[in-house]
Amino acid sequence: MKEERTGWLARIAAIVALGQINIFMMVIAAFVLGAAAIFLTTAWLFGPKIQLEHSQYSRFTASSAGRIVESWVALELDQSRVRSSEFWRASAKASLCVVIELTTPAGEAADWADPGRRAFCGPRLDFNTSYTLAELREITPGVPFAWPKDDRGFAIPEIRMAPATWQWLESHSAHKFMHSDWPASNELDWLRLELDRPVDQAIAGWSALPALVPLQFDPAHPDRPLPSGTVAKRRAARPNWLAVVLLGGIGLWLWVTGFRLVPQLAGLAPQWRWFVMALPLLTLPTWVDTFPQFLQPMSAQWTTVIADMLSDLDPLDRLEATDVSRALLADGVKMRWMASAGAYRNTLGRMAPTLPLPDPQDPDSALLALSNAIAERVSSVSAAERVALFAQLRSDKQRDLKAAGIVFLAAAREWRQRSSGADGRAAAAFLTEWYVSPVESPDPHGLAFEARKALSQP
Repeated sequence: MKEERTGWLARIAAIVALGQINIFMMVIAAFVLGAAAIFLTTAWLFGPKIQLEHSQYSRFTASSAGRIVESWVALELDQSRVRSSEFWRASAKASLCVVIELTTPAGEAADWADPGRRAFCGPRLDFNTSYTLAELREITPGVPFAWPKDDRGFAIPEIRMAPATWQWLESHSAHKFMHSDWPASNELDWLRLELDRPVDQAIAGWSALPALVPLQFDPAHPDRPLPSGTVAKRRAARPNWLAVVLLGGIGLWLWVTGFRLVPQLAGLAPQWRWFVMALPLLTLPTWVDTFPQFLQPMSAQWTTVIADMLSDLDPLDRLEATDVSRALLADGVKMRWMASAGAYRNTLGRMAPTLPLPDPQDPDSALLALSNAIAERVSSVSAAERVALFAQLRSDKQRDLKAAGIVFLAAAREWRQRSSGADGRAAAAFLTEWYVSPVESPDPHGLAFEARKALSQP
């Protein structure tokens, strides 16, 4: 009896050990197959894809212009990868999306295809803390992007996200890093404040080029246009067949090796094993998007790594026309930024002028025009209104809300000198507070750096 019980225990231990070995082998196989996918996809991008596109775009002989009628940033959050809510952006991606309406050379709406508009979404890029909205100008290099404008000519940035993402951000407390005085109770409020840049919105709106996108298409398929910049870039590409042979050869060797490591295939007849190996290769052109789904059952950990690596192989060249309803997060929850309704509605929102004529030609001239126009508006209101305005600007600076104050510096200097009354004292108090640390230093890489530097001088 004892020997029988010992035998059963040995069998159970062997089964458990075999199961653990199989799990380990599946993880190794997933790693090898993931590496094979990287090599094979790169080989596809370096040669066959380029050759195929040359043939495809040789038929793009028709051209027109598309007018951007809708635009947004599609924000995606992979909640399963968030380890700390404070660093949720590390698990977030953002894509620029536009809806384009085809126009005739005369600018009138033309008959395209039902429903008459097409959507384009750019690459999925990291949504890190340096990501800003107002200064976005291109979907991909050579393909324009533009925001809609309000009645004053200010850009109206917009983010769309899934309801689950909205709820997640709303349910997690704001991390308060660097801006402890911000009036934000959760991550959603924090995001709304962090991206509220009304001065940048004015600069972007006033200095923006017309929201037109040159398009080319195959006359036989007018519903599949592409921006001319994308077509030109793809036509100019040249295949590298040496790289295709080297990378493809390494990829195929890793592919076969990886499948030989899969325990479940060990018992298959050779012809069926080769069939299973070859079948996924037929979908190679789609692997950037589909291969992670193939790898997921083998190893969730490696799937995440390989998915990121595949998406980085060709990040700026994945543009295609879709129906508007199929655009990324076309039906997502919307978050918009308007100067008249945001955190600065009582300062810039109240005093913002309309677009001057002639239009500013560049961001620096747009910012200087905005500063001059606001100084005129401040001079036109009553002394009591000026007192309230400068007091609000001082309060905003104390709460670390500094995104609007720079365009009021010239007006404050003027009234500090012109008036010895309450409005002059309020202007002086605002100026004093503005230069108390932390000071808003102009960003050399931001919009209108030279104008900001000039306006910021004490």
